[in-house]
Amino acid sequence: MARATSQFDSDGRVNQPQAQAIEKQLQVLKSTGNAVAAQQAGLRAMERQSPAASHLLQSFLRRQQDASERGQLGQADARVFTLATPPERANSLHPIFLRPVREVPR
Repeated sequence: MARATSQFDSDGRVNQPQAQAIEKQLQVLKSTGNAVAAQQAGLRAMERQSPAASHLLQSFLRRQQDASERGQLGQADARVFTLATPPERANSLHPIFLRPVREVPR
């Protein structure tokens, strides 16, 4: 019996450092697992935001393209051939055209 007890104590002393090493590895794995879980949660949040951001970007690109096309359509292909010269005799509109229009009574 004493021999079995001493063998058990001896095995306990040998196995105790192994158990401590396993406990340390378990703690490292748990903390790594928690970090991975946090990263996956962040990744899922970014995956949820991705379609909305993509849609917004496409909308901005369409608006930019539309504005660019409208700007090109609004530009006339015109050139100035000669500079304007002042008239030989100054004139203006007849004074009747410069009076405000009044309402006509009914």
